[in-house]
Amino acid sequence: MKQSFLVAALLVLSMSAKADLDSLSFMLGEWHSADFGKGATEFWTGGGTSMAGVFRGELNDGRVITEFIQIEATEAGPVMRWNHYNENYSRWEAEPIEHHLKESKPGYANFAMKQAVKGLPMNLIYSQSGDELTIWVGDLGAEDQTGAFELKFRRME
Repeated sequence: MKQSFLVAALLVLSMSAKADLDSLSFMLGEWHSADFGKGATEFWTGGGTSMAGVFRGELNDGRVITEFIQIEATEAGPVMRWNHYNENYSRWEAEPIEHHLKESKPGYANFAMKQAVKGLPMNLIYSQSGDELTIWVGDLGAEDQTGAFELKFRRME
Protein backbone atom coordinates (compact mmCIF):
# COMPACT_ATOMS: atom_id res chain seq x y z
CA MET A 1 0.00 0.00 0.00
CA LYS A 2 2.78 2.43 0.96
CA GLN A 3 4.65 1.51 -2.21
CA SER A 4 1.61 2.28 -4.39
CA PHE A 5 1.16 5.64 -2.72
CA LEU A 6 4.84 6.49 -3.22
CA VAL A 7 4.71 5.53 -6.92
CA ALA A 8 1.53 7.59 -7.40
CA ALA A 9 3.09 10.61 -5.61
CA LEU A 10 6.24 10.41 -7.75
CA LEU A 11 4.14 10.13 -10.90
CA VAL A 12 2.11 13.23 -9.93
CA LEU A 13 5.33 15.16 -9.18
CA SER A 14 6.93 14.18 -12.48
CA MET A 15 3.74 14.98 -14.40
CA SER A 16 3.45 18.44 -12.80
CA ALA A 17 7.12 19.22 -13.53
CA LYS A 18 6.65 18.02 -17.12
CA ALA A 19 3.45 20.01 -17.47
CA ASP A 20 5.34 23.14 -16.37
CA LEU A 21 8.09 22.45 -18.91
CA ASP A 22 5.54 21.80 -21.65
CA SER A 23 4.21 25.32 -21.01
CA LEU A 24 7.57 26.61 -22.29
CA SER A 25 7.17 25.02 -25.74
CA PHE A 26 6.45 28.48 -27.21
CA MET A 27 10.20 29.17 -26.87
CA LEU A 28 11.20 26.26 -29.16
CA GLY A 29 12.75 27.03 -32.52
CA GLU A 30 15.21 29.51 -33.99
CA TRP A 31 14.83 33.22 -33.32
CA HIS A 32 16.81 36.19 -34.75
CA SER A 33 17.19 39.72 -33.38
CA ALA A 34 18.66 42.89 -34.87
CA ASP A 35 18.38 44.57 -31.42
CA PHE A 36 21.70 43.23 -30.11
CA GLY A 37 24.89 44.78 -31.54
CA LYS A 38 25.31 43.40 -35.07
CA GLY A 39 22.60 40.80 -34.45
CA ALA A 40 21.78 37.79 -32.32
CA THR A 41 20.26 34.34 -32.65
CA GLU A 42 18.65 32.23 -29.95
CA PHE A 43 17.78 28.60 -30.58
CA TRP A 44 15.73 26.27 -28.35
CA THR A 45 15.20 22.53 -28.67
CA GLY A 46 13.88 19.76 -26.44
CA GLY A 47 10.81 19.01 -24.41
CA GLY A 48 9.74 16.44 -21.86
CA THR A 49 12.09 16.88 -18.91
CA SER A 50 14.69 19.24 -20.42
CA MET A 51 15.22 21.95 -22.98
CA ALA A 52 18.50 23.27 -24.35
CA GLY A 53 19.16 26.72 -25.73
CA VAL A 54 22.00 28.63 -27.34
CA PHE A 55 22.26 32.40 -27.60
CA ARG A 56 24.88 33.88 -29.93
CA GLY A 57 25.27 37.61 -30.30
CA GLU A 58 27.84 39.73 -32.11
CA LEU A 59 28.74 43.01 -30.44
CA ASN A 60 29.34 46.15 -32.49
CA ASP A 61 33.11 45.76 -31.97
CA GLY A 62 32.97 42.29 -33.57
CA ARG A 63 33.29 40.23 -30.36
CA VAL A 64 30.94 37.27 -30.12
CA ILE A 65 29.11 36.29 -26.94
CA THR A 66 27.64 32.83 -26.56
CA GLU A 67 25.36 31.49 -23.84
CA PHE A 68 24.60 27.82 -23.34
CA ILE A 69 21.31 27.37 -21.53
CA GLN A 70 19.50 24.36 -20.04
CA ILE A 71 16.03 24.19 -18.54
CA GLU A 72 15.40 21.13 -16.41
CA ALA A 73 12.09 19.96 -14.97
CA THR A 74 12.66 19.44 -11.25
CA GLU A 75 10.31 18.57 -8.39
CA ALA A 76 10.34 22.26 -7.46
CA GLY A 77 9.51 23.29 -11.05
CA PRO A 78 11.59 24.24 -14.10
CA VAL A 79 15.09 25.57 -13.44
CA MET A 80 17.10 27.47 -16.06
CA ARG A 81 20.89 27.24 -15.80
CA TRP A 82 23.24 29.13 -18.11
CA ASN A 83 26.73 30.54 -18.59
CA HIS A 84 28.34 33.13 -20.85
CA TYR A 85 31.24 32.00 -23.05
CA ASN A 86 33.91 33.84 -25.01
CA GLU A 87 34.86 32.82 -28.55
CA ASN A 88 37.70 30.64 -27.17
CA TYR A 89 35.13 28.71 -25.05
CA SER A 90 36.34 30.25 -21.78
CA ARG A 91 33.50 30.83 -19.31
CA TRP A 92 32.70 34.19 -17.76
CA GLU A 93 31.20 32.68 -14.61
CA ALA A 94 32.70 29.90 -12.49
CA GLU A 95 29.31 28.29 -11.84
CA PRO A 96 26.11 28.27 -13.89
CA ILE A 97 23.67 31.11 -13.27
CA GLU A 98 20.36 29.75 -12.01
CA HIS A 99 16.85 31.11 -12.52
CA HIS A 100 13.65 29.38 -11.39
CA LEU A 101 10.34 29.58 -13.22
CA LYS A 102 8.33 32.01 -11.14
CA GLU A 103 5.29 32.42 -13.39
CA SER A 104 4.08 30.97 -16.66
CA LYS A 105 1.00 31.29 -18.80
CA PRO A 106 0.48 30.70 -22.52
CA GLY A 107 3.27 32.49 -24.39
CA TYR A 108 4.84 33.89 -21.21
CA ALA A 109 7.50 32.74 -18.74
CA ASN A 110 9.15 34.71 -15.93
CA PHE A 111 12.35 33.14 -14.61
CA ALA A 112 13.80 34.69 -11.44
CA MET A 113 16.88 34.20 -9.30
CA LYS A 114 16.20 33.10 -5.74
CA GLN A 115 18.66 35.74 -4.52
CA ALA A 116 20.05 38.75 -6.37
CA VAL A 117 23.65 38.57 -7.59
CA LYS A 118 25.37 41.85 -8.43
CA GLY A 119 25.83 42.30 -12.17
CA LEU A 120 23.36 39.57 -13.15
CA PRO A 121 19.70 39.92 -14.15
CA MET A 122 17.23 39.04 -11.42
CA ASN A 123 14.53 38.25 -14.02
CA LEU A 124 14.56 36.74 -17.51
CA ILE A 125 11.12 37.11 -19.06
CA TYR A 126 10.16 35.40 -22.31
CA SER A 127 7.01 36.63 -24.03
CA GLN A 128 5.77 35.39 -27.40
CA SER A 129 3.22 37.01 -29.67
CA GLY A 130 2.83 35.49 -33.13
CA ASP A 131 6.26 35.26 -34.75
CA GLU A 132 7.85 37.62 -32.23
CA LEU A 133 9.65 36.59 -29.04
CA THR A 134 10.58 39.33 -26.58
CA ILE A 135 13.15 38.64 -23.89
CA TRP A 136 13.32 41.13 -21.03
CA VAL A 137 16.56 41.03 -19.02
CA GLY A 138 16.52 42.91 -15.72
CA ASP A 139 15.12 43.17 -12.22
CA LEU A 140 11.36 43.71 -11.94
CA GLY A 141 11.68 44.78 -8.30
CA ALA A 142 14.40 47.39 -8.78
CA GLU A 143 13.51 51.07 -8.74
CA ASP A 144 16.51 51.84 -10.93
CA GLN A 145 16.31 49.78 -14.12
CA THR A 146 19.77 50.85 -15.31
CA GLY A 147 21.23 47.97 -17.27
CA ALA A 148 17.87 46.32 -17.97
CA PHE A 149 17.09 45.72 -21.62
CA GLU A 150 14.68 44.06 -24.01
CA LEU A 151 15.49 42.03 -27.11
CA LYS A 152 12.90 41.43 -29.80
CA PHE A 153 13.38 38.29 -31.88
CA ARG A 154 11.59 37.12 -35.03
CA ARG A 155 10.97 33.41 -35.67
CA MET A 156 13.20 32.00 -38.41
CA GLU A 157 11.62 29.63 -40.92
